[in-house]
Amino acid sequence: MDWSDLQYFLAVAQGGSISRASRTLRVNHSTVLRRLQRLEERLGVALFQRLPGGYQLTVAGRRWPPSWPVSASRSSGPSASCWGRTCRFAAASA
Repeated sequence: MDWSDLQYFLAVAQGGSISRASRTLRVNHSTVLRRLQRLEERLGVALFQRLPGGYQLTVAGRRWPPSWPVSASRSSGPSASCWGRTCRFAAASA
């Protein structure tokens, strides 16, 4: 898993749109869209529902990531949790 995937995911979840995420990340709109699509394809689930007014987290998006594949155990790896448009993540402790 690429760490920047989490960054793009969080920017869209918090901003509610690709445009806001692209401004926050200071990248092109198409870059955010492409990265988000690639992440969803890799995971095999839709993380966001595309609505006329913006992007809303799906049930899978609110639960992602339950654990990171790079961690040896659930407690040692980074984690993220989202509720509505608010996401929190924690890095692994040293």
